[in-house]
Amino acid sequence: MTKFPVAVNCACCALLASSSLAEQRFVHVPMLGYYAPGPTPAYVHREIVGRPPLRPARVLFGNSGRNEISVQIVDHRAVGERPTEIRVPPGESVEVTLDRHAGGVAIETHMSRGLYGEWIEDVRRVVIPPDFLYDVVVYENAVTSVYFDRTKNKGPIPDDVKRGLRSIGVFPVPRGDRLKDGARIDAYTEARSYDNPGAARAYPYPQK
Repeated sequence: MTKFPVAVNCACCALLASSSLAEQRFVHVPMLGYYAPGPTPAYVHREIVGRPPLRPARVLFGNSGRNEISVQIVDHRAVGERPTEIRVPPGESVEVTLDRHAGGVAIETHMSRGLYGEWIEDVRRVVIPPDFLYDVVVYENAVTSVYFDRTKNKGPIPDDVKRGLRSIGVFPVPRGDRLKDGARIDAYTEARSYDNPGAARAYPYPQK
């Protein structure tokens, strides 16, 4: 390939050597010559638009276990406050009403320079998922010890049984419209499925 010498104007050299243009990256575009592209698109505005609010949902917390359970409903918005506590006997359920967050959309406006130096507006929409509003902490009122007085009691029924709360696990309540009005959640089974009884230590101990 034959190489041809290129004549460079001295005035242009001086201009390119200046502090402002020396850092510019010049790009060659066929038929148009060289040009310096604009800077990386700059974020200039951001607006959060919420979706239509969702009505609170009625939720039934059930207990398929053999012992009574303590269900703590921890509201992430109520920092420093004690959770709502309910007791659910075995085979029964208790209804509570929970808020639902609808999420929203973030509208971001970015500006950048075009090929000829004109400003180009780029509007981007980013979906904001609903917030997780609640965690559920489940304890079981389990047997901790039994006592037999074998001097008097020779049968299989103990003379005294002591019970105490034993953590089963923690799980989040479904967020947004995934939590349906009238939903039924087996708190005992759901907590066991997460296999995280130690996570209960991060929350206040039940009072009831």
